[in-house]
Amino acid sequence: PTIARQVFPCFDEPLFKANFSISISYDPSFTVVRSNGEMLNNNQPELLPNGRLLARFEQTPPMSTYLVAFVLTDFQCITNQTWNNIRVSVCGRQEAMSKGDGDFALHVAIHVITYFEQSYNVPYPLSKCDHFAIPDFSAGAMENWGLVTYRETALLYNSETGNLANKLRVGEVVSHEIAHQWFGNIVTPKWWNDIWLNEGFASWVEVLGLHNANPEFEALDIFVTTTVQRALVMDSLYSSHPISVEVTHPDEINSIFDAISYDKGASILRMIYSVLNETTFFHGISNYLDYFKYSNAVQDELWAFLTNITNPVTLGSYTVKQIMDTWTLQEGYPVLMVTRNYNNNTLTLSQKRFLLDPNGLNYSSSYINPFKPLEFQWYIPYDYMINSKLSAFYWLSPNKTDQLINIEPSNDWILFNINEFGFYRVNYDNQNWNLLINVLKQDRSKIPAVSRAQLIDDSFSFTRSGDLKVSIPLELSTYLCNELNYIPFSSFSTNIQYLTVMFGQNESTIEYQQLQNYIRTLEEPAYKSLGWSIAPTSSDYLSRQLRSLIISDLCSNGHEPCIQEAILQYRQWRKNPITHPINPDFRTTVYCQGIKNGTVEDYLFIQNEYKLTNDQVEKNRFGFALTCTRNVTLLETLLNETLSNDYIRLQDSSTFIGRISIQPGGQILTWRFISKRWLELVSKLGGLSFTLSNIVENVLQYMNTQNELNIVQQFMIETQDLSIAERAFLSSVEKIKANIRWMDTTGRDIRTWLSTHTVTC
Repeated sequence: PTIARQVFPCFDEPLFKANFSISISYDPSFTVVRSNGEMLNNNQPELLPNGRLLARFEQTPPMSTYLVAFVLTDFQCITNQTWNNIRVSVCGRQEAMSKGDGDFALHVAIHVITYFEQSYNVPYPLSKCDHFAIPDFSAGAMENWGLVTYRETALLYNSETGNLANKLRVGEVVSHEIAHQWFGNIVTPKWWNDIWLNEGFASWVEVLGLHNANPEFEALDIFVTTTVQRALVMDSLYSSHPISVEVTHPDEINSIFDAISYDKGASILRMIYSVLNETTFFHGISNYLDYFKYSNAVQDELWAFLTNITNPVTLGSYTVKQIMDTWTLQEGYPVLMVTRNYNNNTLTLSQKRFLLDPNGLNYSSSYINPFKPLEFQWYIPYDYMINSKLSAFYWLSPNKTDQLINIEPSNDWILFNINEFGFYRVNYDNQNWNLLINVLKQDRSKIPAVSRAQLIDDSFSFTRSGDLKVSIPLELSTYLCNELNYIPFSSFSTNIQYLTVMFGQNESTIEYQQLQNYIRTLEEPAYKSLGWSIAPTSSDYLSRQLRSLIISDLCSNGHEPCIQEAILQYRQWRKNPITHPINPDFRTTVYCQGIKNGTVEDYLFIQNEYKLTNDQVEKNRFGFALTCTRNVTLLETLLNETLSNDYIRLQDSSTFIGRISIQPGGQILTWRFISKRWLELVSKLGGLSFTLSNIVENVLQYMNTQNELNIVQQFMIETQDLSIAERAFLSSVEKIKANIRWMDTTGRDIRTWLSTHTVTC
């Protein structure tokens, strides 16, 4: 966000706001010329004596330099108006726009602008809002005021080649960028350490906007598995960072645009939103936006506005600042420990910091913790459910325990943090875990689907941290034999992937085969129930996602009927794609199995398809398929091609490298590649937010031997410039240490459990 200084002289920092009057002289071959404001003179440029054209744009409101933008292109645009007469356009390559690829984004944009105007109770401040799909764009999108830019997959949706997951992605990103037009653009952080407020806020309210526009996506539920649970993993490392961090160098700005800023930020805002309720939350936001309009603010000022309009009883007589400081000024999060006394029907609540690797306690944080000596304690909002009856919200304050009495009857299960509204994990005594396992097996509908996913995610995480016996998650997950909801399966698939990659660098081991058998057993009933047939017009997002997930999981875990069907569909499609089209929901899996079980000729065929198509969604699928080959020579060539900027764009290099790294044997290949070509990676990718860090995290995250750790640490010592990936290296080293310990402890126990338990459905 510090590139404006390369275009015009400026104080390129968020605090300095100005009104911008922009004019651009340009060659008449550019048919679409836009900037933040509307073009003056009725959208007509002036003809200059030298034959060039001059466009002048209306003056902007006071704004920060990082939001200034202009576009000169020959794109095609489609336009509509909101009920408030704001002109909204979506623009992209003519080939894509003529197929209607911008229609869905325009529908969402029109709807969501109106939703946010009403929710914030502050009118959209410009006369237009343009959305441009840029073919070469490293970020997902950028919220330039009135002129939002996107990578193509985040704005364009092709109803023939795209699936509902691609459509959801477009809806989320459009909603996210529009949320910024108020929160971030009208009111901007004073400095980059509060950037999390911009990104966390937009990442949460994007879900509310999309849910309002397209409720069929069930975005509120999906948010938990894609955002909350992902952030819980990132933030369980001792090398995590507080949401709010000091920034002193432009490289540091890029490195804090990460899962902590976006996903943890969004998760803790969702938590306070849940406690306050929607009306109170937006009332406070509206007052805040109105008060600081066209200027800057810090997080404490937002907390003050939220406190002022909230009933003190709701906050347990604390202020929002007291509560939220414990979540933003220190890294990590708590586990709420629930210990029941079954003799006198009481339970005790206490808390401690959750660390994926308990050895992390031996390391001192590189951040100054303002709560010392009582650090790593939080104000925890909680609710609970006994026998499907939901309680009100209560607070557990730092360094305190709570006791609940009259838990009747004592042989009934109790569940905390319903729908995972709070950013923390919950651990129970073994008896309560077993009561929860029983109810899941007997009548899973008594527990909400999101909480079922939460139980899977929490229990697997507690085995990784050494807080729970492996039998609990492995036994609990067997209830999936009767599950048909995507949300719990999504959590299971994510958690079990850790096990498959840990055991799967050598596919011939007995534990890997037993684990694959376990996965096949649990997912086969859903496969039999859903199959491959799907009505093309079906818009039931969750069941379509589930079918796609199960087929992907089973095919990659050696389920023969699944693999044979995928190979058949691939061969028929290759012979005649017109008469045998593949459903977009299954294309990734089918192309992958075609290559995995095919010849070099199949690989070259898909590679050619990748080069020829301009459809980015289809391009991504062909790219994924290339990484599925078992041919090491082809994989090595593919890795080299990620940096040649020939047919693979540099912005996509991290995706290819990451996918190759999780193939059996792929880790060795990708580490050799990035360690040998590190300087080239830094020079080509160091300027792209996320990309370099993603590559490091993807390649290192599953290493699990002392030898690999030594090699990585030696590389870090010998390499002078780790660039913006330094934080990614540090967190990866921690993950490797945790993986080594896991292999020797939890991994060993899982091997024993799998070899002594036969799971049947």
